Amino acid sequence: MAESDDTALQNHNQNAEDSLKQLRQRAERRRELATQSTSNRTSEEISQVLQELQTHQIELEMQYEELLQVQSEAQTARIQYEDLYEFAPIGYLLLTSAGVIQQLNLAVTQLLRTVRQRLQKRRFLLFITPNYRDKFLTFWGEVQRSEHRQVCELELQPEVGEPIFVRLEGISLTLPLSQAPLCRLAIIDITQQHKTTQALIASEARFRMLFEQSSDAVVLLQNDRYIDCNAAALRLLGTRHKSDLVGHSFLDNTPERQPNGQRTHELFREAVEQAVVAGSKRYEVSMYRFTGEKIWMEAVLTPIRLDTQPLIHIVWRDISEHKRDVERLRQSEAQLSAALRAGGLGVWRWTLATDALELDERAQLLFQTPPTKHPTFDLIRAVVHPDDLAWVGEKLADILAHHQEFGFQHRLLLPDGTVRYVDASGQVERDAQRQAVRIIGLVHDVTERVRLAEETTRLRLQQQQEVLSAILNTQEEERRRIAEALHNGVGQLLYATKLNLENLTVKSSEQRSVVMELLDEAIRATRTISFELTPRILEDFGLEVGLQEFCKRIPKRNLHVHMQLHGLAQPRPRLLDVAIYRIVQELLNNVIKHAQAQEAFVHVVHENGQVVISVEDDGVGFDSNASSAVSKGIGLAGIRQRVDLLGGTLAIDSRPGRGTIVTIELAL
Repeated sequence: MAESDDTALQNHNQNAEDSLKQLRQRAERRRELATQSTSNRTSEEISQVLQELQTHQIELEMQYEELLQVQSEAQTARIQYEDLYEFAPIGYLLLTSAGVIQQLNLAVTQLLRTVRQRLQKRRFLLFITPNYRDKFLTFWGEVQRSEHRQVCELELQPEVGEPIFVRLEGISLTLPLSQAPLCRLAIIDITQQHKTTQALIASEARFRMLFEQSSDAVVLLQNDRYIDCNAAALRLLGTRHKSDLVGHSFLDNTPERQPNGQRTHELFREAVEQAVVAGSKRYEVSMYRFTGEKIWMEAVLTPIRLDTQPLIHIVWRDISEHKRDVERLRQSEAQLSAALRAGGLGVWRWTLATDALELDERAQLLFQTPPTKHPTFDLIRAVVHPDDLAWVGEKLADILAHHQEFGFQHRLLLPDGTVRYVDASGQVERDAQRQAVRIIGLVHDVTERVRLAEETTRLRLQQQQEVLSAILNTQEEERRRIAEALHNGVGQLLYATKLNLENLTVKSSEQRSVVMELLDEAIRATRTISFELTPRILEDFGLEVGLQEFCKRIPKRNLHVHMQLHGLAQPRPRLLDVAIYRIVQELLNNVIKHAQAQEAFVHVVHENGQVVISVEDDGVGFDSNASSAVSKGIGLAGIRQRVDLLGGTLAIDSRPGRGTIVTIELAL
């Protein structure tokens, strides 16, 4: 580029000199005409000479104007050249034969990260890193000896910052013999390109290492011949030497035809064409080891596009055992069918791609499917119970995505209106790409088994209820007996003692007062125990009044209780009311004894066919995950047992220092 710019400028200057020379010649001609003697000439000759002089004058004036224009254009061209030179994105240098910088443009100062004054009159070699100086000296010698452009790539060290990698293009300038020889040098920053090249080299080295050390068998094909392979591929084919494989046709280790009758060459061609379109192709192929043993390979083809012939990257995986398993499975299907018929199991097959459904005779009876020429899976969906249809669909989707075998139970709502329980089990068949192809399922009518299980559960619950009723009745009867004994026995004795003491003459009024206070306290304690053992108010006025009365009897100095009751006017079994009362009683006693609480909130709600009990306190709380602490020191074991016998649920939400919430739900 620099050489062509110099040539253009020289041509422009030469044209200007030629124009000036012609102008001088015409001026000389005019002078000669003007100085000629007119004495020997006629008037016509004089007029002719005068006319010729005028013509020459006009021509000179025009030539002068042209000269001025050419001069202006030459100056403009020079300024443009200087601008192009100075602000070019490529660095330009003029070096003497000794390699000293004589002239440079702005790009050079930017590359070397310094000012122009610090670069002029210095040897360019000083800015080349030591490892590349010998290479530059060789390049510099070639530039001075040759008339053609020389190219070199090396590393420069700017005054500040990291080294840069550049390409130098140098050419020797042709100058008059009187002038010292100069060389023009162009500097192009190729640091990023150099880094990219080095990264590519490193990437290629890593790929080679991965290729060689990969545990997967990998081969490269070009023009239907192996050009490379790794050690895993050699082990898979039963050889140790690359020469046994590299350079040979891929057909050397394959039969002419595959077991399905297709030519191996055609199979490979189809796989390559599909891989080019899709990016890769997975297929199965029968091959031979070098020992002659037949093996099945799963091959993944990936085309690699190159400017030359494309490469085919192939990863092999031995699937011989899988193929043998498939064959064994196929052979056992007949035996399995006979066994299924003997066990009363129905068999169905669902092909996912076509939605085709196959049902054996037993399955048709269970599903009560109508005769149809091309049955689909919608026949089964139609008889799945509506309440089970959604989760059965989710279950099948999960099975297809993640599982090989499955088993679950669901209900059928048959066309005649009967509800049947069935066990569905089976397995998913997958192709070489591990995609689900079909489901083979078994269906077994377990309605009678479910009925017996439900009957057993019902009897067990009934037995639990009877046991609970007996226990609670016994407890309440015993409490009533103790309460009556306290009230009619101990209470009456204490009251009589108090009356007798009042009639006695006691010398010390102070002693009498102390004795009377103790008797009053004993009478109150006896009445409280009697009420807690058998709250007559519960039997006389119902659960709501009984709970309110119980809370009123709790001294506020011990615990301030807030109670909210809703729906308790509804009828309930007497046994359940007693149980609810005892649960609330025990929960509040636990709060008083263990929680160190100031307030407690009691909610008892009867709605939607269940009773919900919630007791919340602001006490010290405890770790609800520590089951031993809950049952051992806080006294919830009896409540939990009572709730279990009633078929309810108990939940505890407690954290140390944050209080406790106990929630109980009892179904009616």
